[in-house]
Amino acid sequence: MIAASLLRSALAHWSLGEPVSKAPWARGSRQAPKCRLRSPEGEFILKQRAPGRDDPLRVGAAHAILAFLADRGLPVAAPERARDGSTFLRTQGATLELFRFVPGLRADGSAGHAACAAQILARLHDTLRDFPGEVPLPRATYHAVPDMRGILAQARAKIEGDDTSPRDPERLESACRYLASAYEDSARRADDALSTRTPPDLLHGDWHPGNLIYRAGVVCAVLDFDSVRRGPRVLDVANAALQFSIERGTDPDPRIWPVPLRRDVIAAVVDGYDQSAARPLSSAERAALPWLIIEALIHESVLPLASSGRFGTVAGAPFLEMVEAKVRWLRPRAGGMRSHT
Repeated sequence: MIAASLLRSALAHWSLGEPVSKAPWARGSRQAPKCRLRSPEGEFILKQRAPGRDDPLRVGAAHAILAFLADRGLPVAAPERARDGSTFLRTQGATLELFRFVPGLRADGSAGHAACAAQILARLHDTLRDFPGEVPLPRATYHAVPDMRGILAQARAKIEGDDTSPRDPERLESACRYLASAYEDSARRADDALSTRTPPDLLHGDWHPGNLIYRAGVVCAVLDFDSVRRGPRVLDVANAALQFSIERGTDPDPRIWPVPLRRDVIAAVVDGYDQSAARPLSSAERAALPWLIIEALIHESVLPLASSGRFGTVAGAPFLEMVEAKVRWLRPRAGGMRSHT
């Protein structure tokens, strides 16, 4: 929840006055709390940047990119400007952003919605190649993280220290050992495929269904440019393929969630991207794609476990076993997945 003192500062900075109503907006990362505001000036989302992503230079760079995309007709949620022209507020050690609320629907899980998202991603990559000048952005991605074994060891320690998490120490050690080996192998294979280096693109960095809003079956707003960075564009495509194709069960035990990824959705992401991209994915990028999907799955799953021992509200040990099961399903199918994308 955004602190009351921060909320008061934001209302004054953006000259909203006292809103008609305000309520927590429980979407996205809990490290970046949000509040939905209804005021005479309209409906807004006030967001507090997560620690580590709240540096003013980084926020300013993301906002410059958003303004560039919005000026060129991309459906992005650009930040609101205050009377002094600023697009964010740094106060009390926090960084705040204000966005106009965009009504719409979440992705429905269909291949059609996945393809539409990929088409917008291709337009975003193509448009940002013309972005003028350099901006201070990180280059670290989920690919080839140098100390994945150390991150997994930290995750294991956090899980073992969580008294509420059911766990089998030997099973946990086995899962961590397997995932470390699978991550390193996948990184090598992706690097082998991408042996021809190309200049890095500007990436969204977190392309998943929760950051897209749909209306009438098409994307009407892209949200959350907190992770914007530089890197090979296929990293964004692989993460999109993972995030749209993975199926999350409703049972509290993740070990009984569906294991396979939806290959029809992965194909829809790749085809949708190629349909809209000025330069379709190369054979090298397609060869790297399944290995990058594995890397993204492991990286995005393990980081929260290394921080808290849990994945949101899900206990860490069974969640890690679920990730292992998915990776074991993916690895022997990587070659076939490449040939069908």
